[in-house]
Amino acid sequence: DALQLLATIAVQQKNPAAALVLFEQALKIVPDNAVVLSNQASALLDLKRPEDALKSCDGALRSRPDYAEALTLAQGGRFDGEVPKLVARALTADPRNEKALAIAGTIAFEQGQYETAIALWQRLLTAIPADAEYAGAIKSGIAEAQAALAKSKSPPSAGGTSVTGTVQLAPALTGKVAPDDTVFVFARAAQGPRMPLAILRKQVRDLPIAFTLDDSMAMSPMNKLSGAAAVIVGARISKSGNAMPQSGDLEGASAPVAPGATGLQITIERAVQ
Repeated sequence: DALQLLATIAVQQKNPAAALVLFEQALKIVPDNAVVLSNQASALLDLKRPEDALKSCDGALRSRPDYAEALTLAQGGRFDGEVPKLVARALTADPRNEKALAIAGTIAFEQGQYETAIALWQRLLTAIPADAEYAGAIKSGIAEAQAALAKSKSPPSAGGTSVTGTVQLAPALTGKVAPDDTVFVFARAAQGPRMPLAILRKQVRDLPIAFTLDDSMAMSPMNKLSGAAAVIVGARISKSGNAMPQSGDLEGASAPVAPGATGLQITIERAVQ
């Protein structure tokens, strides 16, 4: 008891090395004392010796959070393997154990179980003095978990409002166009009216064309690209400059894609019939 008391004083004076010497001497007298073993493990952890801390824990100590903390550090900070089981056993033995609550909350947070993490860390706050130096860190963790929880429950964002990609001309058709010929790049609903939802006007001299089609290019405020479940993106070369397709125009189109699609490759490769 005297050695334990001296070691406790050494710990309080933030001298884990001195405390460790006293714990080692105490263990020569009471080698299976769980309290001394636990305190020895904590001192070794303070000295950044997690592997040795593990060795100081035998089967009787494995239900204590000190062992879980030592095992976590020995595993490079990972909370997998035996750690969750050890922490659960520690909380069963003592539901207000500060170290176990802290580790259990961290495990829950890393697994995306934010409500559980919040509950555990709030319980931890009630188990420690209000002016504890690490209370602020616990509150920050709770706030982070609450933000993550809110984000996970937020409704999915609306569909994309644009499509992007590149239009090119098939090499075999190069001799059939002039630099001043008009190029229309457009998106239309895959199902329903064929009127373009967004349209861009360029010239053959601009090919290949990197394009973005979005709601700002809508021909009608009631029919926008973002409102379609799927669109077909097409490109057409018109010698007349007429927006309506005519026989002899050259065209190409994509397969149906969802609004928000990027990196589309449209090749103008066939004549309009």
